[in-house]
Amino acid sequence: MGIINFIKRSRRVFKLARYPSRKEMWATTRICILGIIIIGVIAFLITMIFIYGFLPIINPSAAAG
Repeated sequence: MGIINFIKRSRRVFKLARYPSRKEMWATTRICILGIIIIGVIAFLITMIFIYGFLPIINPSAAAG
């Protein structure tokens, strides 16, 4: 009986589901872009730490010598 209950619940979800509005879609897109940028910045900083052993942005005199 587990499969029958699953099918009934799934049908109910699909009946209630709808396409997102343009406003909801734009909000989701902005959040995803922001997340990608944040992850990219974190990855860049980690790369700088492992390559140079410091952050040249914070300590520019260490990069020269």
